[in-house]
Amino acid sequence: MGYRLDDPDDPEADLRRAAAEQLDQALGEATDADLAAGRRVHQVRKRCKKVRGLLRLFRGSFDAYGDENRRLRDLARSLSAIRDADVRVQTLDEALEGVDDAGRMGELRARMQAKRESALSEAEDRLERAATELRRAREEARSWSLDRSDGDERDPFAAVHDGLVRTYRRGRAAMAAAIDEPTPERLHEWRKRVKYHWYHLRLLEPAWPEALAPQRKAADALGSLLGDDHDFAVLRRAIGDELDALDDVTRAAMLPDAVYRRIDDHRVELQARARRLGRLVFAERPRNLAERLAGYWSAWRAS
Repeated sequence: MGYRLDDPDDPEADLRRAAAEQLDQALGEATDADLAAGRRVHQVRKRCKKVRGLLRLFRGSFDAYGDENRRLRDLARSLSAIRDADVRVQTLDEALEGVDDAGRMGELRARMQAKRESALSEAEDRLERAATELRRAREEARSWSLDRSDGDERDPFAAVHDGLVRTYRRGRAAMAAAIDEPTPERLHEWRKRVKYHWYHLRLLEPAWPEALAPQRKAADALGSLLGDDHDFAVLRRAIGDELDALDDVTRAAMLPDAVYRRIDDHRVELQARARRLGRLVFAERPRNLAERLAGYWSAWRAS
């Protein structure tokens, strides 16, 4: 059925069903020998993030949220070094486009490529361990239940209200902090909050697709801008680390300043676009967003 909620009268069944679909797909991708290892790592991490987004939406009514969220967070982290090494090489290639004498950075790229290949050599073992944990998570998800002690059965939207509001509020706060002081750490934190809000809009979109699809697409675009900025920030730091490890003669033959300027120019543009779009994505007050979505949910139930 896809990554969305389908039954406005039974959010508990939707929670179990949506989680099961993502975990099943993650397990299939983790063990698919026809997929390249790097691709499998990327897909498993993506599925884990989608289930964590689902859990965050239900966190106010799901007592096992903390344990299940940590399980999937740790699983994704066990694969992060492989994904990061892969992305660094791709981002470096993008940064070198249009730089005169880019070949002079060949030694640095070779070092990053070697680290990528070293990380990929561990992928099979890490994916095998990930598959074991995914099977456990899938079995647990079969019996997930929501806390109905506060009357959620009469108001199904209550099951997602707190998670929706908390995530959105934290996104607004992270945006304000990143705009006030755009450090890589603050921008990355904003990106994470945007991604979770995007997941929530995807899950809730069936309540009124015509209204929520544009918001979902805007949040997706914002997350992509901040993701690209993060990749360039990580690359800049990695270049510095690699250059520090080189001898003086090899380092002198490089063109780090030209590449740094290229990276910095990219980041200035990405951040400017993110600020403009972010102020639109997070324009509403959290309470107003919740009231609007509750109205959509109510109409969805009545349809």
